[in-house]
Amino acid sequence: MSDLGGVPLPDDANASSESIAALVDAVRTATGTPCAACGTALCGHDAVSSIVLGYRHRPHCHRCLAAELHQDVGALVERVCQYLRRRDCHRAGWSWANQHEGFADGDPVVPPCVPGSANDALDPSTVPVPEPTSSEPADLATAATWDAGGMGCGDLVLELRRRLVSMLPGEVLRVTALDPGAPLDIPAWCSLTGHRLRASVHPDYWIQRRSG
Repeated sequence: MSDLGGVPLPDDANASSESIAALVDAVRTATGTPCAACGTALCGHDAVSSIVLGYRHRPHCHRCLAAELHQDVGALVERVCQYLRRRDCHRAGWSWANQHEGFADGDPVVPPCVPGSANDALDPSTVPVPEPTSSEPADLATAATWDAGGMGCGDLVLELRRRLVSMLPGEVLRVTALDPGAPLDIPAWCSLTGHRLRASVHPDYWIQRRSG
């Protein structure tokens, strides 16, 4: 194990120290600020989930995130923790929040400050990430296209959420994302937020805006 500002990191971390430091700094900055929806002071775990879900610039508490995404708050938190297991930079942010708030660290768990909390690690098998289709949809109407270039995970989902919010329910956005993490990041993000990944042939992804 190595560490970054007191946050333990795995030796096989798949994210650069710069991206991890930037994520932890974003979590630190958002912690204690008011929820953009209800005004409640955010804990560090709220901040991490807001970043994961594309709400970096308008962070929400978990209850308001769940309300915006039309999901049960406990189920949403479970999906976020499942996502964290495969994302070293976000997991480091969760570890920082644990340390800042005096909770034990380790495999991502739901601390007492988070709705639907439990002090046991979540079972990774409970929240599968669906595999997208692997062929280009010849008959799928596309309402908009976006070339994300080499934009990475955090900035990618932030802009992706903004673009989908501006579309009508059921419309499809075709995204071109060159980042090597996109084949994992985009399906996982769609699973978290309720948008539907209709098809993908890296670097192209067809995402259908959720109905709510």
